[in-house]
Amino acid sequence: MSIIIAASEWLTYIFFSLLMGHVVLSFVPENKKPVLKVSKHLLLVSSLGIVFSTFGPVLQVVFYFYESVGAVRAFYAVLTDFQVGHAWLVISWVCLFMMITILFNGSRYLKLLWMVIMILAVGYSSHVASLSLWEGWMAHSLHFLGVVLWAGVLLHISWFAASPLNWPAFVKWFSPFAAACMAVILTTGFWTMTMVVEVKDYADSWVLSYGQTLLLKHIVILPLLLIAFSNAYLSRKNSYNPRKTLKAESLIFLLTIGCTAFLGILSPPHDIDFTVDSEGASPWAEYLAGKSIQTPVNLSVTGGNVWEGASLLILGAGFLGMLFLLIKRDKSHYLTVLFGLLSIMSLYFGLNRLFL
Repeated sequence: MSIIIAASEWLTYIFFSLLMGHVVLSFVPENKKPVLKVSKHLLLVSSLGIVFSTFGPVLQVVFYFYESVGAVRAFYAVLTDFQVGHAWLVISWVCLFMMITILFNGSRYLKLLWMVIMILAVGYSSHVASLSLWEGWMAHSLHFLGVVLWAGVLLHISWFAASPLNWPAFVKWFSPFAAACMAVILTTGFWTMTMVVEVKDYADSWVLSYGQTLLLKHIVILPLLLIAFSNAYLSRKNSYNPRKTLKAESLIFLLTIGCTAFLGILSPPHDIDFTVDSEGASPWAEYLAGKSIQTPVNLSVTGGNVWEGASLLILGAGFLGMLFLLIKRDKSHYLTVLFGLLSIMSLYFGLNRLFL
């Protein structure tokens, strides 16, 4: 069941991004973007897909209660009494309106309104909103908005662009647009993280599955940022074609939201020692540490592993350097993704080796 819930969260980001990309690009003049060949069926499927993918968190809460009160009563209670249920009902109705608007080629402003309502509903149903309603709702909504704005345009341009491409005119507005979205994503991402784990406990949280996944997500962002900034830098050349780079960026984005999806099914480290005592440390963290992890947890750089950890970090930095060279020489986007993955693995194991 956990895998199904995580998959639904992953698909939610993809469906929202596809719809948001369509809406945003509808406001961009034709001479400032490539010609896009996007099937109306894809947009309709994405709208319907949101109904099913956002049902994952509802199903998760239903399964938590159904043994004690029964499936039907649990389902009714979640829809009527829980934020996640209220949000899903709103999303379902708005998705229906979105499908009607797309089907009849309705106003782009109306589509934008539906998207904003659904994004606010997603923020309302988030874990951080359940901890602090207004602060959590605002932080998660802005974070989700930043992700789907940036990723939506990225996915459309990477995979659905056709001639004429109009790259110089497109890159001229997309680079600052992507930079602004990334600033929002990083700022609100840090904001939401501090609601779940204190900054001083960040390294200690690595003994839990949540902390390990959070660490991996943050490392995955590094090659993503490098690709984005490299693309912005190289786009100053009129001869530069960003298509391959954007494809690589979109593929690594799928890995990033995969980490985000798994965070949704893991126990947040509000109290690390209590979580370790009650649920146990992450088996993967204990495997990496080569020992059983006991409380109180107080991770620090261990002297015996400094050379090994530092070597892996240097190797990861080298792979990032190779990544930039591949982008500069306009090589295959699959090769770019490969070196991105190698840098992620090196940095991830290097940091774990230093602290565990």
